[in-house]
Amino acid sequence: MAPIRVADVSTVPTNRAAALHLTGERTVPGVAEENYWFRRHEAAYRALTPY
Repeated sequence: MAPIRVADVSTVPTNRAAALHLTGERTVPGVAEENYWFRRHEAAYRALTPY
């Protein structure tokens, strides 16, 4: 599998991200409310890694 290059990753400017309806179903740079659920899942996966 080829590594992901920075040029292949799209970003959303913060001003556009702030205009999105907050649902908790996605993660958008600069919107802490959306990032919350991603971080919860990330913490759960990390906690389950030893099992």
